[in-house]
Amino acid sequence: MENNNLYVIYNIGEGKGGHSLSMGDTISSLPFVNFNIINISHFDCVSLKKLGGDNYHRVTPSINIYSLIVELHACVNANKPDLIHAFDDFSYTLCRLVNVIFFSGKLGVLLTKCGGPNPKYNYLYPNPKNIVLFSKENYDWFDNNRNSNLYLIPNRIKDIAMRKSTDIENIIDSQYLNIVCISRITPYYERKILSSIKFVSDLNNSGFKTSLTIIGSVVSNELYEKVFRIIDDLDYVELFIDEKHTYLASEFIHYFDATISTGRGVMESCYMDKITFVPVQNSEYPEILCDDNINDLFSLNFSERTITPTNSTQNIFNSGNISFNISKGVKDFTNKNFRLSSVQSKYKELYDKVYSDENRDFIDLYTIFSTIYFIYRQITRKISFGFKGKIK
Repeated sequence: MENNNLYVIYNIGEGKGGHSLSMGDTISSLPFVNFNIINISHFDCVSLKKLGGDNYHRVTPSINIYSLIVELHACVNANKPDLIHAFDDFSYTLCRLVNVIFFSGKLGVLLTKCGGPNPKYNYLYPNPKNIVLFSKENYDWFDNNRNSNLYLIPNRIKDIAMRKSTDIENIIDSQYLNIVCISRITPYYERKILSSIKFVSDLNNSGFKTSLTIIGSVVSNELYEKVFRIIDDLDYVELFIDEKHTYLASEFIHYFDATISTGRGVMESCYMDKITFVPVQNSEYPEILCDDNINDLFSLNFSERTITPTNSTQNIFNSGNISFNISKGVKDFTNKNFRLSSVQSKYKELYDKVYSDENRDFIDLYTIFSTIYFIYRQITRKISFGFKGKIK
């Protein structure tokens, strides 16, 4: 039986982050699903709009929560889904309100938490009946703090297309280790970007020829200007912020020898057989992914918050014999854990279970608090960022 699913996501900006890409990859890899997409945002998400076509809908977020859920209800009612699959806590909360208020709680609503840190405030995060978790760290937190049905299905990726760029071709030098760091220019990734520049600078100062290409859209002009000042005199660092390169930037990974990545970016890098460096909490340099640290990094979905037992990159510096390679263990781990095709049956089983659940949903205190938090975020966003969410 095919599933008629409605996929819902909330995006502050243009949806270039990992959770939009993860949702898109999940949808496109499930042949048994008929789908519609709702993007709750002031902006269209280009990748989701392209995937959904006429089945893509954008709903503008609002402080007026009633008008927002009425608009969401109209979309849900028009699509008549078997279940709703939300890819963040805000969209899940809004869909749960729609379900209870307009459908008497009869629809199945499923939440995916796409990695990231555990909820900072317990009472502000929803209490979902069913939740998919990308990381073991999140799984353990929900196991201790919620009574949800938990499904640990780490993030997976589909085959990555390879796109041509003469601009990138012109800067690739076969005499160098060519590294790419794909990252939005935002304070959230400031440490990742700055540590990447330091890492490549120290490699060159040690006599190991290395280039760094940073690809990412500008979210913070202040950080962009800071990065630009740092790299202005470094002829081995390039920065691409244009739409051509920042849209599905992973399609340019094939030009490079290595990446500096976090989250799904690590999986994309490994999938394309690239040397992979991962920023971690306990090292000034990104750690080279190897057999000794891949399980620790994987358990936190390759987050910068990881503390690894190895100092693999620093040890290579200290040895005086700088060289980087991809281990067979990393390749085997990639084939086993990163391919979306390997979890199709898990999603089919999960969807059927959520759809067949006859117990009605209800609004609990967690839903009320998370709704209030959503309204608070909308208010502070308008005050701090302007009506369209761009940093001034």
